[in-house]
Amino acid sequence: MTTATQTLLNSDSLVLARSPLPALTRLVRDRRFAIESLLSIPTKERGVVPFHFNQVQSHYWEHRTNHDIVLKARQMGFSSVIL
Repeated sequence: MTTATQTLLNSDSLVLARSPLPALTRLVRDRRFAIESLLSIPTKERGVVPFHFNQVQSHYWEHRTNHDIVLKARQMGFSSVIL
């Protein structure tokens, strides 16, 4: 009997690490890691680049609560970080 995991790992069209679960688990549990790993953002100077938190976004992310109200200033990146 073949399991779904064995089928995925044996597929010729899909190449996965031996154990993809730790990476997938981290993407699900660590939202900042998922954001910085999967998202890209357009810039004025360099076109589309991978999304990385700037200093203001990092501070907000580390101190956020479920009840935040952000009076956002222009050009600080809050529209990008609040998903």
